[in-house]
Parts: sequence; C-alpha cells; structure tokens
Amino acid sequence: MIVITGAAGYIGSHAAAALAERASPLRVLVRPTTEPEALAFLQELGAEIVLDRADDPRAVERACAGCRAVLHCIGGIQPPRPGDFHSLHEGPAEALAKAAQATGLERIVLVSAIGATHGADNAYHLSKARAEAILRASGRTTIVVRPSLVYGRAGGLKDSKLMVRLAARLRGGLPLPLPGGGRSLIQPLFVGDLARALALSAAEGVGEVDRPVLLGGPERMTLRAWVERLGEVLGVRPRIVPLPRVAAVALAAVAERVASDPSITVDQVRVMSHNFVAPIDGFEATYGFAPVAPAEGLDRTYKAAPDEDA
Repeated sequence: MIVITGAAGYIGSHAAAALAERASPLRVLVRPTTEPEALAFLQELGAEIVLDRADDPRAVERACAGCRAVLHCIGGIQPPRPGDFHSLHEGPAEALAKAAQATGLERIVLVSAIGATHGADNAYHLSKARAEAILRASGRTTIVVRPSLVYGRAGGLKDSKLMVRLAARLRGGLPLPLPGGGRSLIQPLFVGDLARALALSAAEGVGEVDRPVLLGGPERMTLRAWVERLGEVLGVRPRIVPLPRVAAVALAAVAERVASDPSITVDQVRVMSHNFVAPIDGFEATYGFAPVAPAEGLDRTYKAAPDEDA
C-alpha cells in the first residue's frame, strides 16, 4: 500500500488518480477539515482515508503503518499563515521522518520545487530545501522530485491556484504586473505528466536517490510568453505591465499590509525572479515517456473544459 499526504490538494489529488489507475492500493492522510467533495473524490478512487494532522508524528505513524512507500505532496507557495512555511514544509517533513523510522517504510517520494537550495533568497525555497534535508536524513530511500511550473487539470480535483488566479485576471481584462517584465525562464509541466511520474516513483522507485530529479516540460519560455500563450487559448489579450523588481517588491509589501489574502507577496516576487528550468530530455530519460507540449496541455484544460478551472 502507498500513502499520499496532501491528497486533497492540487498535485496530490492528481497523483492519487494516477496511482488508482495503476490499481495501487491507496491510503491518504488528509486534514480533518478537508472539504466533503474532496473526500468524496478520494473515496471514489478507492482510497482508505485517514483524517488527521500531517505534522503529528503519531498520526503520520498510524497512517504509514503497514505501507511500503509514501508520496509526500504537502506544500505550497502561500502558507495558511503569512510567512509560516515551517508548518507547511518542515513540520510535516519532521513528522514523516519519525514515522518512516518507526514503521520501516521502504521509500519516501517528496514533491519539492526547482530552486530549493540552502542559499536561496526567499523563504519558500529555503523551507523546501530544509524539508528535503529532513527526509534525506531519515535513513529511508528518498526520491526528491523538483518540478518547474505545473499547470492544467487531468483527472484531479482542480487546477493550480496560480493558474486559476492568472486565468481569472486575464478573463477579467485586468492589468497583470510582471516582475522584471516576465523575463524569467520556466518549463511548464502538465500536471497529468507529473502525476504519472510521481506514481512511478512511489510504486516502483523510479528516479534518482542521490540527487534531486529536476522535471520540466518539453519547452522553455519566458513567463511573459507563457501568459501570452494562455491568453491565446482563453481568447483574450493580456494587459501585461512590466515592473522592475524593486517596484514589484514595494507593491507586494503594500499588498501584504492591506490584504488578508494578498494576490502577491514579497517572497513570491523573489521566487518569480528566478529561472525554473530542467534538462529538456530529463523527463523522458527518467520516466520513459515524453511530457505533452504546452499547447496540448493548455487546450486540454481550457478549451475542452473552459469552466472547470474556476
């Protein structure tokens, strides 16, 4: 049996669907406050549901009992409490490391992010790097998967929060400020491909264990070019406003002070200033299949089911 943490979230729900397609027995650890529709989705997949806290070592130990692998999908760029990445990344990683040692788990697969290093200039990547180190120190085989920007919908619960907000802004005709003019490079990865890869890592141990697995789609492009492509699929012309990084940081700082749920934070501006690229052929070399092109992934999500991303 395989355990998935964060299975009610974006990547976790897609990974759960991918594992269910493989007929892999599933157990999911989700928050007691998980929405009924998310629980219904997981039940339809045939998953055994454990409602408990992912930062409680005893709760995680109970969820992992009798299982051989765990797919750890908990994480995000915007924590529930402003700036509290520890409760989102390091806390659950510490609980999982203790549970892995107590239950004899064979393998841990962690969803991290390109840019997660101990020398990062932002709290998000620093926190991700610490979570990686915690799980590697558990003594269990650990596969760290670092994807680029993940987008789309392919059998999971929802589209990514970033893409939902971006699409809503474009459809509403609102100006879209891009730090640095959107010159940073990304390698958009369709969520269905990432989910299939994570299923292979969790079920069969595919992936390197001595260094992170960097994953991206088949094309590199600037963030601005990505926004323009999305606009084409949605049938709108993006109103892009290039912003110097200093100005973007200042505006984000104001947003943090006046809004309970700011559309962008200072930390996110710093994250967006970096490139998120991986070896172009790395995905197929590791997992044996090629990820879909952005044009196809965008069409699948926004043309086939244009209202499901809302």
